[in-house]
Amino acid sequence: MSDFNDPKLQERLRQLEAELPQTPQSSLQAQSQTPSPSASSRSSASSKFSIQKLGQWFNGLSGGARTVVALGGVVAGLMVLGALLKLVTQAVSLALLLGGLYLVYQLFFRRDQTPQ
Repeated sequence: MSDFNDPKLQERLRQLEAELPQTPQSSLQAQSQTPSPSASSRSSASSKFSIQKLGQWFNGLSGGARTVVALGGVVAGLMVLGALLKLVTQAVSLALLLGGLYLVYQLFFRRDQTPQ
């Protein structure tokens, strides 16, 4: 095992300490004691940052470009809304079809199996 009183080790330690950035000890302790942000808060902050960047980009556009981008957003939103409405319509149609088939089963096939 090496001796910690070795002059070479002491000199190397001083050199390394001099290379470190000069930060107060209290800030290092505060950084180590603060809890790391959770995944949900990080994603929330990331989404807020993305929205801010998108807003800055949109505000940087000229008047005509803003109009084109806004119309494109409206068209895309209406397409998504239309797709969702089609999905809901299909789900309701499927539910009505299954309900009708169940009634037919109850009326015609289930009556034949009742014990006499």
